[in-house]
Amino acid sequence: MLMVSGFNWIVFKLRFFWYVDIMKRLDVYSDGSDVLAPKYSVEMLKKGRTSDRPLQLIRPLSVLLNKSARILSIGCRFETELLYLVGYGFHAKNVRGFDMISYSPWVDCGNMHALPYSDNSWDAVILGWVLSYSDNPKKAAEEVIRVAKNGAVIAIGVSYYPAHLMTEDRIAQGEVKIRDQRIQTVQGFADLFGKNVDKLLFQHDAEDLDKEGVCSLILKIKK
Repeated sequence: MLMVSGFNWIVFKLRFFWYVDIMKRLDVYSDGSDVLAPKYSVEMLKKGRTSDRPLQLIRPLSVLLNKSARILSIGCRFETELLYLVGYGFHAKNVRGFDMISYSPWVDCGNMHALPYSDNSWDAVILGWVLSYSDNPKKAAEEVIRVAKNGAVIAIGVSYYPAHLMTEDRIAQGEVKIRDQRIQTVQGFADLFGKNVDKLLFQHDAEDLDKEGVCSLILKIKK
């Protein structure tokens, strides 16, 4: 049932209400080193607005991975991604979220540039619409490589913006960030992982470079 968007949303809302409104549980990691607009993520979490776009990564992973795989979802913000992963057959005990903000016992709180996990811990790592918030994506990629197992699968998704929308990207509370160097191509992300890329299992660049779109890829790493 958790595969169904409406049911997933109901479960999320009930748990969100319980932990945020009743239990008053909301952890915010204080060290925002190398992170763009951490306050924006807090404001968006409080609004409780979810998105189904991580399904663009979760659906192919449900075919590529064994259902007993240990999966880390970085930048999940809500439990929605985790609920979808369970809905697609992955074992709940092997699924974990990570973000700079958390209300959930399923989501660890911290900075993706310094992950609190042991080397070679995960069979798959999801980076869904989160690398765009890094001022040091190379460091983030190095951390992902460190905690991922040899042969692990890395799934990445970001929004693509044409150049005329990239120059001044209004992020939060009227703050303007210049992000002309933002990575938003398959090749750009593959280069982040460099010699650790074994093979590209899936790749999708924006189809129309003059319009907003999506860049996504799934790669297998070697160590």
